[in-house]
Amino acid sequence: MVRLLVYGPPETGKTALAVTIAQASEFPFIKLITPDNMVGFSEAQKVQAISKVFADSWNSPMSVVIVDNIEDLLGEQNPMRTNLLLYLPNALK
Repeated sequence: MVRLLVYGPPETGKTALAVTIAQASEFPFIKLITPDNMVGFSEAQKVQAISKVFADSWNSPMSVVIVDNIEDLLGEQNPMRTNLLLYLPNALK
């Protein structure tokens, strides 16, 4: 498994780069997780939706999951944020 963290200032093309690489890979399972996909979700629904994407990715021999703006998925002061940030590295193993 390959893991890649693209870090940098906002609006510098990090997501576009990740999507381009994912599309070029031609992997059968490609998912983009963004806060925009989860408008109106409760915190628990967000964690559940993200967990499902990672669980589904294991059903494919090759998959790409892009998590965009993870810091915006759960609010800065929200205790669920800590749970998600602890969950994601384990989901990537």
